[in-house]
Amino acid sequence: MAISLNIAGTSVFFAKAFKVEEGAALAAEIASAVGNLTGLRVVVIDHPPTAGLLPLLEGLQGAGVEVHLRDHHGDAERDAPVVAACRALLGERAVVETRVSHPACATLVQTGEFSGDIIVADADQDGLTAVLKAAGVSYPELEADAAVLDGPATGKTERALSLLGYRLVRAWGSIPAFGAPNRDKVFVQVAEAFVSATQGNTAGIEALDRLAVEYERKVACSKELAATATEPFTGFRLLDVPKGAEFDPPTLATELDRGVLVSGRWVTTGPIAKSFGAQVSLARSKDGEKAGIDLAALAVQAFGTRPEAGWKPEDGVISNTPFLLHLSPKRWEVFQLILGARMLL
Repeated sequence: MAISLNIAGTSVFFAKAFKVEEGAALAAEIASAVGNLTGLRVVVIDHPPTAGLLPLLEGLQGAGVEVHLRDHHGDAERDAPVVAACRALLGERAVVETRVSHPACATLVQTGEFSGDIIVADADQDGLTAVLKAAGVSYPELEADAAVLDGPATGKTERALSLLGYRLVRAWGSIPAFGAPNRDKVFVQVAEAFVSATQGNTAGIEALDRLAVEYERKVACSKELAATATEPFTGFRLLDVPKGAEFDPPTLATELDRGVLVSGRWVTTGPIAKSFGAQVSLARSKDGEKAGIDLAALAVQAFGTRPEAGWKPEDGVISNTPFLLHLSPKRWEVFQLILGARMLL
C-alpha cells in the first residue's frame, strides 16, 4: 500500500488512506515494517481529512508511537468533524491549518524536525518537499518551490520555480498514472534523484534530466490525446482515455481545461473503477471557478445526499472539494443532466 524510502536516515512511507479499513491497514503495515515502535515518533504530513485518517492515527498511536499530524486541508466545513477528532486524539500534536495560511506543507515543519523518526506523507510534490525538510534535507528555495508545486499545473513554470524545482516538475512527468504496474518504481527513482540533486550531486541532477526526456515524450502524447476529446454540451469537454495510454497529467489537464468550465475523463483506473470497471473523473477549470461551478454542490443536487452520507468508492461517488468529482458510469448518467443544465445558467 505504501511506497517506502529511507531519506537521510529517516523512514518514510508515501501513502494516503481514503477508507476506514485503509487507515487501519496502513498503520499495521508501517508497524510491521518498522518493528518495535515504542518510544518512536511518527508524523503524518499532507494527509487530507478522509475517513481513513483517524484510523491511521489511532492505529499508530495504539502501536506505542508518539503521533503528530501536520496538514493544510482544514478549511472545508464538511471536514470539520474529522479535523476535530484528530485534534481531540492528538491535542497540540495535531497541527491542521489552511492552504491560505500555508500554501504548502513544508512550512508546517522545521528543517530536520523529524530527522531519524518516521514520516508518512502523500505521494505528491507537496508531500515530497515537506518530507525532505522534515528529514533535514533542504535547499534555499525549497519553501518557495513547494508553494508552487502544490498549486495549479499551469503555474509550475520555469520562471516560477528554481532550477531544481523545475527539474523536479519535468522529471515528475515520467511517473506513470495511478494503477500502472511500474508507478511505484519510477516514483522512487524520481524521489531519490531529487534528494541527491538537492545536495548538489551530479548523479542526481543527471538522473532528473534523463527522466525529463521521458516527460517531454509524454507531453507530446498528451497533446495528441487531448485532440481526440469531444464536447457533449456547451462548457464541457470529455476524453475517453484508452487503457494503457501514456501522458503527462498536468499537460493533459491544461489541454482539456482550455476554453471550457469543466473537463472530464472516462478512465478504467482509479478507486471507483475497481468496483465498476470505469469511472468518470471531473475537474473544474479556472474559468469554471470564476463562473462559480461547485462540483460537490451539484453532486448533492443530483444525488440528494451529502458527502458524509455515503460518498465513497463503493457507492460510485467521491468528492471532497468543489473542483474535483469522481463518478461511476451510472452516477455519471444522472449527473451529466445536472451539469448540462448548470452550464446554461
